[in-house]
Amino acid sequence: MRILRDVFESTISRPGRTLLALLAIAIGMLSLTVLISTLYGLTERAEMIAAEMGADVFAIVADSGSRGIQQEHLARLRANLPDHVFSSVKPYTVREPGGGESTRVLAGDPQLLSVRPWGLLQGRMLDLADLDHRQAFCLVTEAYSRKHDVHLHDFIQIHPAWLQVVGIVKATGSALQELRPDLAGTGPMVIIPHTLAPVWSSARYAEADKVELVYVRHPAGLSAEASMKVVERLLVPEQATIGPVRVVTADLLISGIAQLQRLITLTTGSIAGLCLLLGGTTLMSLMIANVRERVNEVGLRMALGASRGDIYALFMLEALWVTLVAALAGSSGAYGLLVLLREQLTFPTYIGAEIFWVPLGVSLGVGLFFSWLPARQAARIVPAEALRND
Repeated sequence: MRILRDVFESTISRPGRTLLALLAIAIGMLSLTVLISTLYGLTERAEMIAAEMGADVFAIVADSGSRGIQQEHLARLRANLPDHVFSSVKPYTVREPGGGESTRVLAGDPQLLSVRPWGLLQGRMLDLADLDHRQAFCLVTEAYSRKHDVHLHDFIQIHPAWLQVVGIVKATGSALQELRPDLAGTGPMVIIPHTLAPVWSSARYAEADKVELVYVRHPAGLSAEASMKVVERLLVPEQATIGPVRVVTADLLISGIAQLQRLITLTTGSIAGLCLLLGGTTLMSLMIANVRERVNEVGLRMALGASRGDIYALFMLEALWVTLVAALAGSSGAYGLLVLLREQLTFPTYIGAEIFWVPLGVSLGVGLFFSWLPARQAARIVPAEALRND
């Protein structure tokens, strides 16, 4: 306890030097905390995208110039790849008459919930009988159920059609929403059999039967790249009919996040590293000056029985005290900024214990590294010569 009191008194007796080193290191710790929060946030976003896309799943998306994939093309894919699971989707946005609210409707099939990781909360899924008989049944998402107070077996109106709710699903896709809204499952949504004529649409039924999106779940033992090559090869003879399509995978979506992580690490990491280097060298130079001014004090301590280890500990603890306070100040400042600006930031951030523990560990490393030379210089002071100069 005595040595800790000496450390505290020594640091507050030189407030100018202490604050200068503390400020430089605190800026570095603030930058480091923001970097850690951003990298953790991006990693968390990437994991969410992979989970929301589904395990071993990729999507075939019709481009803007495409004429769409017919159900016959999908049937051919199913026949040639029986170990794959295919699910077709055609989205609609149905607006209520008189400029009312719009409803997102997905025309799908029974395989949709087995491909996308959407859980069935109540009721049942759509089945082949619903498709064959074009039943006016539907699934609604939990968000739709809460918003419109809709329950199982209720009837809902998707103007001008009336549909009976046979199931309520929990659809997820908040991470996908920003990158690919067409693949997301957020918000109120209704899922109907794709064979049900879209009476709300002015398009002919033959046009409405075209699919804009096909989800494919490949076997676990087959890589996504190999599966995509097989699917693309099977679609080659149909390209003239279908038009341009695009294959979207979770890895493709995550690759953009990985590039952003590298860019942020390079920029923010460089700033944090330079600030910590500047703070560390400032701390070391100030401690060297401090040692020169305290030669007599060190000599007296050693004459009274202090060992070289005690002198090492004294100066290194002073440095650790400064860097620890700087880390707490910098991390707390970064935490406050992240909380205040989180809604305005265009990139994801993470608020957790890691954004404090990592800077604290780095601060201890900085303190030990940059205080070793001054502490060694102080420990090598000869007591007799120090007292003779007094």
